[in-house]
Amino acid sequence: MNALKKEQISILQLKLDDNDFTCGMEEWIPLSHELKNIVFVHQSHSCDSSIESGYYSSRLKKSPICYYCGKNNLLVEASDNLLNGYQSVYPLCSNCQLSGHSFHTWGKKKVGKSTKKRKRT
Repeated sequence: MNALKKEQISILQLKLDDNDFTCGMEEWIPLSHELKNIVFVHQSHSCDSSIESGYYSSRLKKSPICYYCGKNNLLVEASDNLLNGYQSVYPLCSNCQLSGHSFHTWGKKKVGKSTKKRKRT
């Protein structure tokens, strides 16, 4: 995976600003567009997909946004207990929390279990 060049980012931003994307659309970038074969829309993602699969799984460092709605304001602070219990605790905004969502977590840490290592003799 290669990062986009500054010029390509500007071109992509213009395309995004067009606001002509509809979820499930296969040909968002026409065959004649200069970013064709450089920028892709994952067909497995849908409007019901969580933010994590398209945002947090990227190798690039990104600003925290709500796992469910993608907004970056009014994020709720996760408890230390939750943060210490999982490898990843994804951000949650207060609106999604009020709607019944809870922090999405991944990779429960194994706490308090001692590992038995064999001694070499």
